[in-house]
Amino acid sequence: MAKRSFLLSCSLGILLNFLFLSYVIAQQPPATEIVTLIAPAQNQEAIMKHLNLKARFNLPVATDSLTIILDDSDITVLLKIDEQGIQGILPMLLKSGAHTLYISGNSSDGPFTESYSFSSRQYAGLDEAYTINEWDTTAQAGSFHSTPGDDFDFSSLDSVLSHQSTLKLGGWQARLFANARLLEQSSNNETEAVNKGSIDPEHQGLDLNNILFQLQYQGEKLATFLEVGDIQVEGTQNTFSTLSRNGVQAGFQLLNFYAQGFSVYSKETFGLHDGIGLGFDDDEYLYGISGGYRFWEDRFDLRVFYIDGGQQENSYSSWSQEEGNRGDLYGVQLLGNLWEGKLNCEFEYDRSDYDPYTSDEFSSKKDKAWRLQLGGQQDTCSYNFDYEYFGPDYNLPGDLTTKKDYEGFSGGGSKQFFTVHTIGIMFASYHDNVDSNELYARTNSYAGQIDYAYSGFSRFPLNFSYRHTRDKSEDEPEFDPETDLRTDTISFSSSYTGEGPFSAALAASYTWQNDKTERDADTTTFNLSLSPSWNFEKIRLSLNGTLNQNRNLLTDVRTDDYIFTFDASGSLLDERLDYEFGGTYNYTAVNNDYGDCQCFSGYSRVNYHLPWLEKLAHPVVGLEFQYNVANPEDVSRARETRVLCTLSTSVPFIF
Repeated sequence: MAKRSFLLSCSLGILLNFLFLSYVIAQQPPATEIVTLIAPAQNQEAIMKHLNLKARFNLPVATDSLTIILDDSDITVLLKIDEQGIQGILPMLLKSGAHTLYISGNSSDGPFTESYSFSSRQYAGLDEAYTINEWDTTAQAGSFHSTPGDDFDFSSLDSVLSHQSTLKLGGWQARLFANARLLEQSSNNETEAVNKGSIDPEHQGLDLNNILFQLQYQGEKLATFLEVGDIQVEGTQNTFSTLSRNGVQAGFQLLNFYAQGFSVYSKETFGLHDGIGLGFDDDEYLYGISGGYRFWEDRFDLRVFYIDGGQQENSYSSWSQEEGNRGDLYGVQLLGNLWEGKLNCEFEYDRSDYDPYTSDEFSSKKDKAWRLQLGGQQDTCSYNFDYEYFGPDYNLPGDLTTKKDYEGFSGGGSKQFFTVHTIGIMFASYHDNVDSNELYARTNSYAGQIDYAYSGFSRFPLNFSYRHTRDKSEDEPEFDPETDLRTDTISFSSSYTGEGPFSAALAASYTWQNDKTERDADTTTFNLSLSPSWNFEKIRLSLNGTLNQNRNLLTDVRTDDYIFTFDASGSLLDERLDYEFGGTYNYTAVNNDYGDCQCFSGYSRVNYHLPWLEKLAHPVVGLEFQYNVANPEDVSRARETRVLCTLSTSVPFIF
């Protein structure tokens, strides 16, 4: 009975203590929120293009200690902060979506960090809608003087209006990019007023340089896209990596199936003077179609493609002596990724039917190209192997650059040991004249390389390399010279990054070329480069000293090139004045006293950010001085002086 009374008394005591503590806690005032966010409302959606921030301090806060972060950007300097709170409108566009605001600093209760979440969109009826524009103008006047030569004055006005618009609703998104340019140049020297030598030079006056319209839809199972204007077409390694032209391309993806097609001008034009590039005339356009299927949980991607067209006119990015080519090409490509990147494979096979000169009486020729690539990585070990074959007549329409008459393989790998040692190897064997044409010799090229890197010194990594190559010809036609050249190269490089402002880079290499033919034209090359730099708060200094030494062992003629470069840049007057200056001195010495030369090239630039209309137009006035002098042996000295004055503005406006 006594035991039961004791347990009842303990239970009653615990209950009374619990009720008393609950009452005490309830009477405590709630924790004080140091910063109260007024706008935008926390955990709410705001309709705004620019963040309009308002916050109130509930405790005394050291305003100079505050840091305000919006997502990943520090916006502290863009806001007005006083003893009562924070307010301000950000000039940059606030993208649609979720945002996080962080406010940290020191208050009367000590350091604090508080975070707030909200979301935004530009318009209530659209997920996203905005336009970003920027008007950049540069006016330049210059005076040029050369000895010997002609003196002349030069002036130019270059004004560019850049535009970007975006509309997004659900899975649909439309974007427009455009660039309009006004270019005016004047000079009393004609060669300075135009781009002499360019087949399609820049147009003076007002011109629409480029425009690109994109329309996309992204659904759960279906995705489509359409692009019109300055597009970029992705190719393959056997065709082209990226083709940038005026044209149209469209495509779709349904589950694991995808397809797309394109049509572009075969010549590369400047601006939009010939239309948008949609057409199927083999003399003016390139067009193609491709499709594929991803299978086995996207581990494999099988793609087929076809390209057709030609080019009858040269453009400023491609040129051939005889104009006019036409052809077509089809191919298949298989990509694979197995065991989480431990084995990556790629196979491509292509057939071309190409006529390099449509104006002659010869017809087109058919040929093929194919390659196989294997590679992968696991932990600290990686490997790769490539085999390639390109027929002698394999080519692409439109005079696009590609390999031809080329066969061989290469491979290699690397392995890291004990976290600080890395060893890599490479080997390769290639030859031309893949069809053994009796009119030409075959040149076999072999290469092998071993690399070693040591990272035990965190601020001073070391890299060593040895490379051996051999080029040897066979089946030379009569009177054709033999080739048997063996080259060995040893190289070393390192860099140092200190805790302070100092850093440096060092590189050295020695190459010996052994000519095993009757010519015995052996040569050696030695290169040494040292590049220290200092990065202080107000000024940055960089130096570079390079020695390039070439020696012909047959004639014992040695040429030494000494190159010294100095550059400095920084800012003054609270970063309102930017400056940079430097120069390069080049001294060439030949031990037979023939061909010595000394050259110097110097420059200096000063840019001052004008206070007038600073927030609206960001005006900058600049002055640049250039001086070049060349003093070859036994030739009169040549000097050139250039003085340029520049006024530039940049006016961004967003709505």
